[in-house]
Amino acid sequence: MNVREVFARHAFFLILMFLWMLLCDGVLYGMGIAWEVLAFLNVMSGCMVCAYLIKVGRQRSKRKKEIERIAQTLDQKYLLQEVLGHDKDPQEQFYAYLLRLGNKSMLEKISEVKRERLQYQEYVEQWVHEIKTPIAALKLQCENVQDKRKRDMLQQVERVEHYVEQALFYARSENVEKDLRIQYCDLYDCCSEALLQCKYLCTSAFLQIHFAFTSAIVATDEKWVIFILNQLIENAVKYRKEKAHLYLYITQDASYVTLHVQDNGAGIPMQDQTRIFEKGFTGENGRKHNQHATGIGLYLCKRLCDALQIEMMVRSKEGVFTDMQLRFHK
Repeated sequence: MNVREVFARHAFFLILMFLWMLLCDGVLYGMGIAWEVLAFLNVMSGCMVCAYLIKVGRQRSKRKKEIERIAQTLDQKYLLQEVLGHDKDPQEQFYAYLLRLGNKSMLEKISEVKRERLQYQEYVEQWVHEIKTPIAALKLQCENVQDKRKRDMLQQVERVEHYVEQALFYARSENVEKDLRIQYCDLYDCCSEALLQCKYLCTSAFLQIHFAFTSAIVATDEKWVIFILNQLIENAVKYRKEKAHLYLYITQDASYVTLHVQDNGAGIPMQDQTRIFEKGFTGENGRKHNQHATGIGLYLCKRLCDALQIEMMVRSKEGVFTDMQLRFHK
């Protein structure tokens, strides 16, 4: 608040003071006080009031700049309430009190939302744990079926398993770092396990798989890398075309090991390639080739790659190929 604002805010007070001075002058003049004396007293009084208001204006302007400077340097802006109120200004103390009330209400609401989300996460994790038992029993029953429906039934069971794992990760995605277990593992083993988990999905789609490397050791979480590979393989099946091929291979340089999951399917239009990792984005392929696409799979993969410090990239040409790349630090 500058000096001009102080005078503007106290305009009513100044008008009342001027009227009071006129009244006093009239009374004193009637008592025989010379007008020169009255004029001198009026000038002195006016100067004192102006000096006081100027001092208040400068103090408040200085305090305002100090608070603005502190607010800009604070990483956690909600702590601004701790800065306010230390000044003796009653107005500032009142504003600090209002801020504390507002922040208290906000923190209570945040705590309530966190509790609800934690309860939801615990429910989903419990549900996933419970649902795995009937899925395993169903898979065992399908294995014992001896007719042509066996492959189709096992393919659908595989899809259910993948969706259950997807639901589990989505529920944990806010705190996925707590579930990570980083250790050295072989990408060959990860790819082998992912292909094994998707075997009925791949065979029913007549997907020809080309597995072109033997070993590549990286430090990562094997469980979640397999989850990512499952999503990428499932996408390759969803957006395949006739005579579908899937290539898994490794490229290396001095700093990185890059795992490629490449197919010769529908490809990704150029305008969609920058958005495929957005939550809920299905793009042109989702409308043309897969009406039930949710746009969740690649979003979850990207979230998980970020947590694992894996660079996830895409290289694609519409109608020709899609090359999903996972770049690991050596």
